[in-house]
Amino acid sequence: MKTLTPLLPNGSPDPSKTTGFSVVPGDKVHGTFWGGEALLEILENGEGRLRWRGVWHGLVAVRCFEWVEVEIEVDAEGEGEGEGKGKRMGTRFTQSEEAKGFMGGVFVVDGWLGGNLKKKFDRFGEDLKRKK
Repeated sequence: MKTLTPLLPNGSPDPSKTTGFSVVPGDKVHGTFWGGEALLEILENGEGRLRWRGVWHGLVAVRCFEWVEVEIEVDAEGEGEGEGKGKRMGTRFTQSEEAKGFMGGVFVVDGWLGGNLKKKFDRFGEDLKRKK
């Protein structure tokens, strides 16, 4: 997911609100992502979990982002300046998707119309690092 934008009363995306807004189950938003855009319905937005449903080119999908705080091991090299070896807190991010409908299997696999998923996850990771 690249952006989520609330909708104006006429159903079009509100370009003035791309950050700093909250959504609740039942809200409809406009989402952009690598490969397109779609209208999405928020199913859940709680502590550590965001779920939504959308339709894109005949594909009906429910997607979910989940994140939990976890303790991670840091090697001798460290993962940041001056951190050294030991344990610290980090975040485990999980993305899941349930898809069905025409072409459902094609869009969620690595290849053909689904694109290269590894490249998409690498881009997602790069985006997260830039937002630190």
